[in-house]
Amino acid sequence: VTDNGVGITEEEQAILFKPFVRLKQHAKITGGLGLGLVISEKLIKLMGGEIGVESAVGKGSTFWFELQTRTF
Repeated sequence: VTDNGVGITEEEQAILFKPFVRLKQHAKITGGLGLGLVISEKLIKLMGGEIGVESAVGKGSTFWFELQTRTF
């Protein structure tokens, strides 16, 4: 998923997948407890995958994930 929003600093990226962390709280955006990315990360890792983010301040962010496929 890619956006062209405000972006995420490297310091924020380091804590992005920690429980109850909500970035940009000063922006007065309501909702959530900061669990969505944590739950996504746990599920993806349980399925043998990986999740991450690439971001540049002022340019936006890309969140990605990869899952292993199996053939039967």
